[in-house]
Amino acid sequence: MQSANRAWSGLAALAVAASLSVATVDDDKPAQAPKPDAEQQPKAEKPKPATTVQQVVIAAKQFASGAVCDGCSGTGRAPREGRRDNGGGSNMTLQKEVHYKVECTACKGVGLRGSGPVWNLGTKLVGALASISTTDPKWGDNIEKVRASIAEVAAVGLSALQRRIAGTVETKLTSIKPEMNEPLLCVGLIADDNIKEGDRRLWIELSSSWYAVIERPRITDGFEGKAALAGGIVRRIEDRNGRKLVELHDGFVMTTKVQE
Repeated sequence: MQSANRAWSGLAALAVAASLSVATVDDDKPAQAPKPDAEQQPKAEKPKPATTVQQVVIAAKQFASGAVCDGCSGTGRAPREGRRDNGGGSNMTLQKEVHYKVECTACKGVGLRGSGPVWNLGTKLVGALASISTTDPKWGDNIEKVRASIAEVAAVGLSALQRRIAGTVETKLTSIKPEMNEPLLCVGLIADDNIKEGDRRLWIELSSSWYAVIERPRITDGFEGKAALAGGIVRRIEDRNGRKLVELHDGFVMTTKVQE
């Protein structure tokens, strides 16, 4: 009986030791991190769909109408009313009501809204055109519709557009970084138009030191020696033979039929 008790005591001691050993091993293991809630995990962003032809047309029409000054409807001159002496003899002076026009105080005679709104509308158009899929069959079927809508923008007036955006363009050219893929809008003179290895390239003279090089424009209507509105996505800025170049891709060049 005593030997049996000793045997049971020995087994109990072994069981305790085993349990302590297992506990020690478990304590040495690193604690497992709790699995994050599925709702808390960041969701992968879906790729943005390409712009449709209709969206480009809408952006162009919004630019053409939204850039115009509300005070003078784009003429640069606002109507005024007054009274003028009409010669009433020695005892009285007759006056008549007259209508005339003066420089619009809202736009200072330019005919367009401020540089901020004009720039925002213009770069929205540039971004929409650049993101359209040119492999979409609808692009080929509707390219003339897009061309006509951008022509409406140029018809607003190249001189007026130049006056509004020139300062912004100058600031952008000294601060923009090509890796940011920013849209740029500009007005200048088509200095060169050539095709190299099947790709069209137009050089737009912006100033005595700056040129915009429009690589493979999606919409082109103009030729060398004509003033034009141009835009695209900035891909490169460099100095070449004393000239500063900003290279624009996936953009447009558009002249106007009206001689300014």
